[in-house]
Parts: sequence; structure tokens; C-alpha cells
Amino acid sequence: MAIGMRAYKKYWLSFLIIHICLFFLPSSIFGVKATAAIPYYSIWGVLELGNIFGLPVIGKVTEDMFIAPITFIGWSFVVSFWLLFYLLISQVISHLTSK
Repeated sequence: MAIGMRAYKKYWLSFLIIHICLFFLPSSIFGVKATAAIPYYSIWGVLELGNIFGLPVIGKVTEDMFIAPITFIGWSFVVSFWLLFYLLISQVISHLTSK
């Protein structure tokens, strides 16, 4: 066992850092539009889940808008989803790799 920080917390922080790097770095370094798929689906894919459950995650679209605005509940749902998803995965990995 690691000193100071439990193993699942290290895994969890590692997953969050990797997700943030994959969100920002590819399109800024490579400038390829295909790399925009990672940030797009990590937000809009989760928002579609919220939409399926009937949460008001997406605001109303007016005629002049390109995409619908994301509500505060929507952003909260996206952030909570990824935090809990990575926490679950890190605890499973920690449990499987413990002595």
C-alpha cells in the first residue's frame, strides 16, 4: 500500500488528468478536426444520457443558434458523471490489484 494516499485515489487522479489532457491537448497540438471528437463526445454523449433520464440538461434552441446551450444542471451532470465513473473504475482496479 502506498504511503500517504490510497491506491484508488492515485488511479482516480491519474484518470482525471488523462481525461483533461485528452480533452485539451490533441486539438491544440495537432490542429486536426478529428481530434475534436474526444471533447465533443465526452460532453454531448453524457448529456444524451441525461436527456434520456428526462433531466433538463440542454436549453432551448433559438433560430440563430448553432447548438443548444448547456444548462447548469447539464454541466453538473457531465462533471459528476466523469468523476463518479473514474472513481468506480479506480476502485475496481485497486481492489483487483490489492494483495
